[in-house]
Amino acid sequence: LFFILFTAVILLNLGILTFLNFGKSFDRMSEDTNSAHIMALMYQQYYEESYEEYFNNYPQVTETEKEEVIYLWTTIFRYGKGELVSPCIFQNADEDRNLSKLSFAGEQKPSGTHDIYVSYIMHTGGGYNLGDDFIVKYKGGQYTFRIAGFTQDIHLGSITLGCIGFYLPEETFHWFSEELGAGRTEGILLKARLQNSAVSEDMAADFNRDQISVSQTGQAASIWLSSYTLAKHTRSATANIVGAVITCFSLIIVTVSLLIMRYRVNTGIQEGLTDIGILKALGFTNRQISVSILAQYGCIALSAAILGIAASYAFSGTLSYMFSAQTGILWKQGFDPKATLISLTILFIFVSVMIPMSAARVKKLHPVSALRAGTNTQDLKKNYCPIARMKGKLNFILAFKTMVTNLRQNVRISVIIAAISFTSVFAVIIYYNIAADNKAFLDMIGSETSSVMVSMAQSGDAVSLREEILAMEEVEKAINYDYMTVTINNETSQVMIVNDYDALDTNPVYTGRYPQNSDEVVISSYMADRFGKKVGDQIEVRMGEASAILTSI
Repeated sequence: LFFILFTAVILLNLGILTFLNFGKSFDRMSEDTNSAHIMALMYQQYYEESYEEYFNNYPQVTETEKEEVIYLWTTIFRYGKGELVSPCIFQNADEDRNLSKLSFAGEQKPSGTHDIYVSYIMHTGGGYNLGDDFIVKYKGGQYTFRIAGFTQDIHLGSITLGCIGFYLPEETFHWFSEELGAGRTEGILLKARLQNSAVSEDMAADFNRDQISVSQTGQAASIWLSSYTLAKHTRSATANIVGAVITCFSLIIVTVSLLIMRYRVNTGIQEGLTDIGILKALGFTNRQISVSILAQYGCIALSAAILGIAASYAFSGTLSYMFSAQTGILWKQGFDPKATLISLTILFIFVSVMIPMSAARVKKLHPVSALRAGTNTQDLKKNYCPIARMKGKLNFILAFKTMVTNLRQNVRISVIIAAISFTSVFAVIIYYNIAADNKAFLDMIGSETSSVMVSMAQSGDAVSLREEILAMEEVEKAINYDYMTVTINNETSQVMIVNDYDALDTNPVYTGRYPQNSDEVVISSYMADRFGKKVGDQIEVRMGEASAILTSI
């Protein structure tokens, strides 16, 4: 019982810590670095003065900043055991900036020779360490840097938001710019901080509608926008899922342990009826006897809770590192009295309700009845299983008779075994669907995995390239994707266009179906909730000057 409660409290406190504090780590870092609540990144050739004026004049904007950067659309670098293709920006680490200040996760080791500061996710997820070479490939060129530190950034520190940011010391920044030569593309990074970060998504939508959509044709696809709300939601989604799973699993274990506790209390009372009768005959009250039972199991629960909470803080470092591999945010969790109090309160409520319910039988016991081990004349019941009349082997008859006689006890045992079986199967299924065969998990998060991904220029012939790839040996299938930035209900969104959705391995559509006609679209649950849309409703999708009314299916 102690071990089960100990395990349950570890998981319960870890789940509550995640829910209460992981999201706050973004807010704390935002305050520490004076992070921008909205960022707009574009090629310098697409920059217009009206963009900066819009940022300056937007309601609730308290501070704005413009920064010149190196903006490379398709860079390639090693990430984990493979290579990642992503838009990247390179910022001057020595430039004086007020918004989204340079923030390090851990120590730095600058050497002065082609140093680079990379996102912390490159360490936790990419497998890089201080002093390692970081090789960037771009347009046939290869540029080698030395990792001198790891950084944290709300918008540019993740591989899931569409753009990754790197910092270069001023000397290295100018060297890299010269090395790129004619292949260098200058970029402009606009930043703004608001009075309320919750407005950031509205500002991003308004800026896209009022400025980008009415500007030069074709530039919308190359402008990257990020709001604080979107960044926090995207980067904390995995942690929220894990926190929910841990908390639910811990509550299941707590429930199982309390069922065992209830069974053990009832069995203890049944076995100790004679002792209870003696105590009552000596003058002990029902309350005193019930309190002694409550104290016995309460001490077990309390000691398991205290040690379990202490152990959960020891395990929080492992959980933090796991989340860092997904988010690129260093989460250092210390003692949290609020989470601890919630965990203890939940366990206290369960125990304080369960044990008195089980010990209530003590009040009904008369001392004489207790001394007779609970046997009264009126308790004698009809014998539904007379041995003399039943046919079969004696061992089976006796077993069946005992089972019927102790029916209530057998029901309790059955419930406990069922609960333990459910917990065991739940754990195995979760592990199997995440670690072994993760298709169901990938369907849930909508992630399509592939062995190779190829990015090509918009002027290329995607159809011919797909046919050429399909002709290669050991290629099972090849799918053409189009990723682009559009405006849906005046908000910037990333959309995926596929010619044949049946060829996809995953199917994240849980209501409705994939599009089959040119006037159909599938939207995310987040977008459906935000816009109040359901299957069959119409929604406006715009890109530049082109627009269409599509039906949500």
